[in-house]
Amino acid sequence: MIVIPVQRLNSDLPLPNYAKADDAGADLIANEDVTLPPGGGRALIGTGIAIAIPRGYAGFVQPR
Repeated sequence: MIVIPVQRLNSDLPLPNYAKADDAGADLIANEDVTLPPGGGRALIGTGIAIAIPRGYAGFVQPR
């Protein structure tokens, strides 16, 4: 098992976690409230954490 170092930038937010044992990825929490316009849109939203992804690995943020 690989260990991914994570640093909290906002101590009010929980660290990423797996909701279920067989989940493929951990859940992130938004660090801020953002309202997107009707019909969709894009926004850069902080997570309140910094992650040190090791060389040879990649991190992805996917919608549910």
